Amino acid sequence: MTTRPVERILLPSRSLAPWALLACALTLPAVLAACDSAGAGPADANSADSLDDTPAEDVRGGGGTYPESAMEAQIVALEAVNRYRIASGLGPVNEVAALNQSAQAHADCLVANCIHYGTSGLSPHNEDPTWPGYTGTQFNERMVAAGYSASAMSEVIAFLDEPNRAVAGWIRTLYHRLPLLDPLTTEIGYGGANIGDGPPCAYHQYWNADVIDIGMTLFAGDVVALYPPDGSMYIPTSFDGLESPEPIRPLPNGWPSGTIVTVQFGKASINPIKIKGHRLLEFGTTDIPHLIVAATADDAAGVLADPILSRENDHRTLALYAYSRLKAGTDYTVVIDLERDGTPSHLEWSFKTDFTQD
Repeated sequence: MTTRPVERILLPSRSLAPWALLACALTLPAVLAACDSAGAGPADANSADSLDDTPAEDVRGGGGTYPESAMEAQIVALEAVNRYRIASGLGPVNEVAALNQSAQAHADCLVANCIHYGTSGLSPHNEDPTWPGYTGTQFNERMVAAGYSASAMSEVIAFLDEPNRAVAGWIRTLYHRLPLLDPLTTEIGYGGANIGDGPPCAYHQYWNADVIDIGMTLFAGDVVALYPPDGSMYIPTSFDGLESPEPIRPLPNGWPSGTIVTVQFGKASINPIKIKGHRLLEFGTTDIPHLIVAATADDAAGVLADPILSRENDHRTLALYAYSRLKAGTDYTVVIDLERDGTPSHLEWSFKTDFTQD
């Protein structure tokens, strides 16, 4: 089924700093990811183009461009992000040399200081100026030091040194997915590193690192980003909740929940989104118990206030997930009726889960 808005709506837009001060971490058996963001003042995200005078080439499938200096892993990361973006109804992002530089430097710093991070408890987004490889305490400082400027900046981190797996892991979560599939995101850079023959370190988490640094603009076009995408297949059946901050725990049994469904709009609402109705249907007929979250609670509509979306005053994002795992190899339909600043909209789309229960 297709998305059928009552009338066209402008998509996701957050404030000057769409992810200001947001810090989160995803913990999986072999990966810990983190995301953060901050505003960088009134600059155009595309202004970084003038800082990179190296020629760009078309990416091998998926759109977007990358600098001539890009390494293979950086191109792979760009392609992975753009595959998810295009499937979700968004345009591709471009990769720029300055963001590749800042992301690579931080990935190198993480693994080079494995023992320091493991013993100090310092956030993986931060660097200590007394440690080797320091390029800036905060990620936005590192991005600026590399020559990049944007309206807002963001960062996600994983610990795999495998760009495809890292991107897939971020997309499976709630808070890590949002900056990658945000219509405001225009440019990225990737860095990957591993400890290799470096000094022994007992903190295995920091043996590998993946970093994506993100540049964002203030305004996006008339588009709605849906995940899982309409008509998509092989969607994971569940989410294990191993993300920090932890999303609202599904009741009564807790994690795992069904796969997380997100809606991201390009234009910020002046007022909270009003949810008129929401359904998650198995094979288009059977209602599946679920929770739905937004920045503002609405008891009458069964909407819970997500603490992160509330803190960010984010009226561009909704998330929905079943209380229990979804069934394998099954068609699901999401139906959401809502109103944004007086404009009604009907969203309805479908996806199919993987044939293997995870």
